[in-house]
Formats: sequence, C-alpha cells, structure tokens
Amino acid sequence: MSLNSIPMPEKTRSGKGQVNPIDFMAAIFIFMVLFGYFMILWNMFALRYYERSETLDCELGSISIADHLVNSKGYPANWTSAPLEADSIGFAGKPNELDWSRVSAFESLNYSDQKRMLGTDDDFMIRIESSDGASYAQMGMPEGNETYTCSIEITRLAMLDGKIVNLRVRVYG
Repeated sequence: MSLNSIPMPEKTRSGKGQVNPIDFMAAIFIFMVLFGYFMILWNMFALRYYERSETLDCELGSISIADHLVNSKGYPANWTSAPLEADSIGFAGKPNELDWSRVSAFESLNYSDQKRMLGTDDDFMIRIESSDGASYAQMGMPEGNETYTCSIEITRLAMLDGKIVNLRVRVYG
C-alpha cells in the first residue's frame, strides 16, 4: 500500500487562523457574564468589609473610652479645677474607683467639650448606675432617631463612694 492510496480528510475551512464570528461573540458574552458576576461579588464583599470595619471602630472606641475613664485620673491630675484646659479626663481616683468630683466636673461640661475631651468624633452616652438600675449620672447625648452604622455599649464595673456601679459607655456613629 502506498501513501497516495490513503484517503486524506478534506479541509473544512479555507484558510488558517480565521475566527468564526459566532464563536467570537459567544466568547465575549461568556467573558462579560463572568466579569459581571465577579464585580457583583466584589461589591458585596467590599460592603461587608466596610460595615465590619465601622463596627470594629465603634467597639474599639467604646472600649478605649471606658478603660480610660475607669483607670485614669486624667491629665493634669487636678483637671477638675479647670476642666476645659485638661489634656485628657478620667474619673478614677484610684484604678476602678471613681471619684464623684471628677464625674460631676465632666458632667457639667457641654456636649461638644465632652466629645473633644474624650477624643472621639462619634456620638456617645455615658451612664453610671447601680447594679439594680438606679442612675447616678448620665453624660453625652441619648441615641436619637438618626440612622447609625453602629451602636456599641461597653460596661465596666467600678466603685463609687464604696458601692459597686456599672459604668456604661455607648458609642454610636
């Protein structure tokens, strides 16, 4: 048998490297569908990441404020004599032991000065209350009807005039 006697397949296309327009359009369509799907997923994950980071910022802010108020005297230590000139404020006479004069000095300030002294841009509410719910002091701004991205409350136990109290710090923004 010779090579010339083997039947050769016929060429179905007339030239090399030519693309069928239907195949090209199908490939573009599939690419666009996959790209659109990827962009939708990217947008969903970016939104979730943003919401989670906002919540973590609120949580860290409220923890920081609560810890500082309960454990620090503030700077300078006699900031109650000139509260508007204080660099930082704290309610503690000793760690975890609140001083009523420091609490009332802070409570007497207006809201914008309180925010500045706490070092926060978010709205806040600080309450000092007994374990049975009796309120000793309330500072800041109550949560209104506005829509906030986060609202976190941290509770710390402390002593005030020999009684165990809850210091509640709520940060919302």
